[in-house]
Amino acid sequence: KYTSQLSEEGAGTCVGLPAPGVEIKIIRPDDGIISNIQDAIEAEPYTVGEIIVKGPTTTASYMDLPNKTLEAKIYENDGSFWHRMGDVGYLDKNGMLWFCGRKTHVVQTREETHYPIPCEAIFNNHPAVRRSALVGLGEVGNHTPVIVIERKDGQYLTGKARSIFESELFSLAKKYPHTKKIKKIYLSKTFPVDVRHNIKIDRLKLKEEIEAHELN
Repeated sequence: KYTSQLSEEGAGTCVGLPAPGVEIKIIRPDDGIISNIQDAIEAEPYTVGEIIVKGPTTTASYMDLPNKTLEAKIYENDGSFWHRMGDVGYLDKNGMLWFCGRKTHVVQTREETHYPIPCEAIFNNHPAVRRSALVGLGEVGNHTPVIVIERKDGQYLTGKARSIFESELFSLAKKYPHTKKIKKIYLSKTFPVDVRHNIKIDRLKLKEEIEAHELN
């Protein structure tokens, strides 16, 4: 299969092979500081984990932010270092990197972990969907996974039209093990985006908006 077809089936986005001089590792996700690479647990091929990179283009520190530097760098005994990208993904058997989303956007239920890019790809296959966003409501480790949909026509459906649309989306979700447990859909006319990039969906802001709406 082409990588694009695998992406549509929820395999993530294929970034490809590392550039010359760049090394990539996938390690078990850790929210704390990892001072030495010997303390990092490397993941097997096709196992999603935290992406770290090493190469001539990685900067040694964040200016005037020593704590951020400690959080983002993992050192070798020879003084060289790895940079923690803040992204999750995996390496396939050919050494190609597959991107599965931002680490802070991962949704963790009591039973399993949902990754944004693989889950959203399934819902994006619907012809009326412009884009979608995976959101975890509640506390980390006890998230309720929901999907937020932005339609191509910008409509916020109600009544029978909404029921039909949601039914079609759930039919898509049931075909794949990583989306079949998503049982709640929200609609949004427009998505909030990261102010630095104006295109990256601000999933944490969506979470805040939904939870505020649910409480009122």
